[in-house]
Amino acid sequence: MKHIKKLAILCMALLGSMSMALAASCAIPGLGGASSENSSSSSSSSSSSSSSSSSSSSSSATSSSTTPPDDDEKDPPVPPEDPHSDKTYTGEDSSHTCTWGMWEENLNPDCLQGGSMIRYCTVNEEHFDRKHIPALGHDYGTNGVCIRCEDKITLPTPDANAVYTNPENPASGIYGNGEEYPQYAEDGSGEIANTGRYQLSVDEYYEIELDSDGSVWFEFHVDGPGQFAVYSTQNTNNVTLSRYSASFAGTFFLHDATVLEDGNFMATVNDCTSTYYNVQWTATYQLTGNAGDVVKFHIVRIADEAWEAKTIKENVYATELNNTKAPDPEEGYIAIAFGTEADETYYFDETVGYYRLGTKNEPGEIIYVAITKLGAPIFGEGNAVSFTTLLDTGNPLTLYQGRLPSGDELVYDYASMFMKEESYGGTPGNNYQEFVNKDGLYPVTQELYKYLNRYVELKTSLSGEDAWLAACYYYELLELGSEGRPIEITEVGTATHTQYTKRTYNNYVLKLAAGNYTFNCTQDNIVLMVGGKTYKNQNGTFAITNLTFTVADGTPFTFQMGSISGNIVDITFTITEANN
Repeated sequence: MKHIKKLAILCMALLGSMSMALAASCAIPGLGGASSENSSSSSSSSSSSSSSSSSSSSSSATSSSTTPPDDDEKDPPVPPEDPHSDKTYTGEDSSHTCTWGMWEENLNPDCLQGGSMIRYCTVNEEHFDRKHIPALGHDYGTNGVCIRCEDKITLPTPDANAVYTNPENPASGIYGNGEEYPQYAEDGSGEIANTGRYQLSVDEYYEIELDSDGSVWFEFHVDGPGQFAVYSTQNTNNVTLSRYSASFAGTFFLHDATVLEDGNFMATVNDCTSTYYNVQWTATYQLTGNAGDVVKFHIVRIADEAWEAKTIKENVYATELNNTKAPDPEEGYIAIAFGTEADETYYFDETVGYYRLGTKNEPGEIIYVAITKLGAPIFGEGNAVSFTTLLDTGNPLTLYQGRLPSGDELVYDYASMFMKEESYGGTPGNNYQEFVNKDGLYPVTQELYKYLNRYVELKTSLSGEDAWLAACYYYELLELGSEGRPIEITEVGTATHTQYTKRTYNNYVLKLAAGNYTFNCTQDNIVLMVGGKTYKNQNGTFAITNLTFTVADGTPFTFQMGSISGNIVDITFTITEANN
């Protein structure tokens, strides 16, 4: 149902875009493009004004093709909804406060046209929240061709009256001497013999004669993020321009400049973004040709910085703990792992605030997740770990959430929710680690359920709606007589117990006062294991009689009994106080 609604909204949006585009083309049939310099450096504003023009043209086209309304007609035609606009729709349903799901792309933005993101209410999927995404602008890469739409940059015509600066002229004041990097005097004095690359600037014209080795190194600095171009202003068929890394410790090749149809070279720079720009940012180039060749070139800013998604990290805190310690299991209960093949029926029990097995009419056991207890091996190389040890295994508690309306990537950091150690970003006093039960488990709350599903989706190979249970446990009452739930003997006398399962033994623990006791069993085909020894009554040839043992104060005394044949039988024995 949700996908049908999304498809309907998308279709309406596309129809709206086509309507506006058709109206705009009819209203301004001979519209020419703006100059390349202006369009490349102002793509966002061009998109905005273009959208505005299309909208007004659409209104004009609609009016001219519509019969004038009669006097009885009160409402004018409704223009199509702008698919890029911000809008929150909740209808007339006021029965709840919308809980929004994750953002999804509704219409992808491109270089000139904005788009939109949309998210849906998890309670009522007819409710949606839509946000505008601005146009991305062109990204001219390294060869002057947009990597998204293949728009080609048109370089500005060189100024016929431009004054070309020769960096070799001392009067130019330009630092450097055209070498790759500084070199020191051979006398060991530490003095610099040459000063390395020419230090050039943007929006300047330069004229350089290649050295005797046929090369010159230069780099240019900028005063802010943007996209830039280096291009020759005269035919340079025999000269190449190559970009290198900016490191003085050792350079490495990045790419060659593009050779244009007129024989000139051109290289564009798109990596000077807000993320990487600082006062030390430089673009480093080498000119290579014949010794004595004179190269004239221009360095210019061609556009705003290329768009790039930023990672926005938000800390997620525990909100459903209520300073309540997880309940310890009742005696005789043991934690059972679901494993990776879980196929269970479960629901959220609002009366306790946890997920549990079963249904509301037939509730089962509460579901727990391994917080400090070792969980299933779903987190890495087959080793079972708990959520609080993920950071120790190099797996951060961060989960990707999707794109924001700004186009940035949203990441949630759950360290504050799980951890108590501040060095890991934990939150002392308000984290799941501090409120686990004696087994290191905590019942699955709504926020834990959402986290587990997202974690399994992003960081494991598991699939299916029950996959999140791989990190979880439930408590099961052990059968009386099992190792985890031994039969307690609290008084002397004769006792009879049924062997709890076939081919196993009943487990017993004496909870008697400290002292000496005598054990007797005359039943045939019975085995007793106590104190590392085994006693058998078999075929009436032997009886376990007058076996004396001592119970120490505060120390549990345990033993096992069962049938030699492995069949389920009733076991009868007598314990009395020993005569001193």
